[in-house]
Amino acid sequence: MLLFQRWLAEQLPTVSDPEHRKLLQLFAAWHVERRLRAPAYRDPLTGSQTEQARNEVHRAIAFLDHLAQRGRALADCTQADADT
Repeated sequence: MLLFQRWLAEQLPTVSDPEHRKLLQLFAAWHVERRLRAPAYRDPLTGSQTEQARNEVHRAIAFLDHLAQRGRALADCTQADADT
């Protein structure tokens, strides 16, 4: 868990849009890290669990970038934006 948190702390500053950075931080805390905590209490996290968590953050970054390129904010996202 600590390695994922350290990785996230290194990744977030690379996101230039402050609003995106804030959204990603919330997404990581409330979705990604929350999901990792349960298995981390029982056993050490596996490499595949942390890799999946990193991939989720990377996909979220890519999605926010995609929306920005289309001139959309997350609040204005439509199903067509998600489908694309």
